[in-house]
Amino acid sequence: MANTLPPGFDPATGRWNKVLPPGFDPRTGRLNLGNLSSFAGSTTRTTTTTYPSSRTSSSRRSRGLWGRFNDFISGIGDWIGDSVEKLVEWTTYIVMGAALIGLLIYVISGFCDSFWTGVGHTVLAIIGGVIAYIGTIVIAYIVAILVFALRFCFYNATIFLLIVFGLGGWMGYNWMKHANDEPTVIETVVNPTTRYRVTARVLNIRAMPSSNASVIGTYKQGDEIEVYADSEGFALVHYNGQEGYVSTSYIEKVETTTTN
Repeated sequence: MANTLPPGFDPATGRWNKVLPPGFDPRTGRLNLGNLSSFAGSTTRTTTTTYPSSRTSSSRRSRGLWGRFNDFISGIGDWIGDSVEKLVEWTTYIVMGAALIGLLIYVISGFCDSFWTGVGHTVLAIIGGVIAYIGTIVIAYIVAILVFALRFCFYNATIFLLIVFGLGGWMGYNWMKHANDEPTVIETVVNPTTRYRVTARVLNIRAMPSSNASVIGTYKQGDEIEVYADSEGFALVHYNGQEGYVSTSYIEKVETTTTN
């Protein structure tokens, strides 16, 4: 029996000629193809085709972007999770291999020295091998825990964004906290000084508390100077921004003051 085309359908162009197809609801934009079974001459399963509006298409695109991003993050997490076993295995091989090479060199060096030294090195190497084995197991567990923690960070897009924004907020908070901290005021305590008057016509200022030290300047008779300390016949003074020393035999005390 020949198939009968629906009214208004042009098979040459594959379009409806300004005629709504049977079963098409313009309010919902849905087409119930089950009503076309009479034209096909056979029983057809009911299928609903939806013609989405622009708002529906935009919503689907938005969900698609989020879905692709979620799949990308989850894919990274799955790759990390699948790599845990291999990573732990390779870490164990590397650590054990390095330990065995080191112990073997240690034993050989002992036998190169003497037989009994080699025996002693062998015993110590066995003990060291047991310790290295235990240490390797501990390192493997630590690596596994770190990898699983990283896997959790990439479990899905929601957890990933929560962690990223949480870390960003924490770093920003600490930065703002330090930026708003008041500057620390450091108080410099200046030792009390004693004012002296120079009695010599010219008093040499020396770089070191010694009469043989180089002269860095001079004072004239009557100059008043501040002495910060004195010991073994020399007084500590400040001259042109540097420390100097003068003989206490040519100065006399005037008064005691405290500098601010």
